[in-house]
This record gives sequence, structure tokens and C-alpha cells, in this order.
Amino acid sequence: MEHTNTLISKLPDAAKDVRLGLQSVLSPEGSQGLNATQIWGTAVAVALTLRQPALLKAIKADAAEHLDETGMTAAETAAAIMGMTNIYYHTTYHLMKDDTYRTMPAGIRMNASRTHGHDALNYELFALGASVIGQCGSCINAHDKHVKDHGISREGVQSVVRIASYLNAAAIMLASVDK
Repeated sequence: MEHTNTLISKLPDAAKDVRLGLQSVLSPEGSQGLNATQIWGTAVAVALTLRQPALLKAIKADAAEHLDETGMTAAETAAAIMGMTNIYYHTTYHLMKDDTYRTMPAGIRMNASRTHGHDALNYELFALGASVIGQCGSCINAHDKHVKDHGISREGVQSVVRIASYLNAAAIMLASVDK
């Protein structure tokens, strides 16, 4: 976690809890129910979704110790696909009053979600993390159900949400440091 620690050491004292929490959740001890591959793949998908270049660079550098090429591709794919679906489904299910949109074909290509070459359960965890940032309740609930149906505990799901929460806070604070 050398690269991430170096980056978050630049956070102001107001973000001390963010620094300490992030160091915790990016380890199996601090993310109950997840293994290192699941933690770091989630972190990559979340960091991509947050669009904070310095954070993404640090996370990807540290994730390379825990993810093979297919794992990295799955995390990137999850961020890309959730970038589309979170907007579409959040809009049509949560923001638009006309329920007809829910019955219409979405017309969104998602083939890559099945062809990334990595473990399908891990991909769903990565997608869950990206969806937490995307704030799509429909997507969050669909991924939550899928991962729990395939053996991930509620603690594991909570760990994904905590990873997303801490990385979000770090991105916010890094934006203030960059100015």
C-alpha cells in the first residue's frame, strides 16, 4: 500500500480519520468478508468512478500486487459498465415519474460484463463498489442480492460500501489539497 499511503499522507489533519480508515479497509483485516483480490478490485473500480487521477494512479499501482491482468480488466470493466447503468437506471427508476421508462428496453450494451475473463462474483463486488459511488439504488440492490446469493456475507457487502466511502472522502480531500 506504499503508493496509496504516500498519497493520503498529503491529506490535511481534518482528514485523519479518512487516512486511518482507508489504511484499514484496504486490508483483509479491515474489510471483513473480502479477500485481497476483492478489496483491491473494488478499490480500482471505485477509484475509476471517482475520477480523481492521483488517487486512481496510487490505487492501481498498489492493486497490481493483488490483481492479475484479468482482475484489473474486470475492475475497469465494472467501472465502465456501471458508469452507464448507474445513470440510466437511477434516472429511469428513481428520478422520472413516468413508469413507462422502466418497461422499455434499456438499449445499453453490457456484453463486457460477461467477457472480462475474471471471476464473476468478484466482478459483481467491483460493480457494487462503483454503484455505491454512482448512487443508483436499483443497481446497488441488484448487486447486493447477487453477491449475497453467491456466498458473500453482509459484512463483506458492508466492507465494499466502506471502501467506497473512504475512497470518496479521500478524493474530496485530495481535491482540496490540489488547489
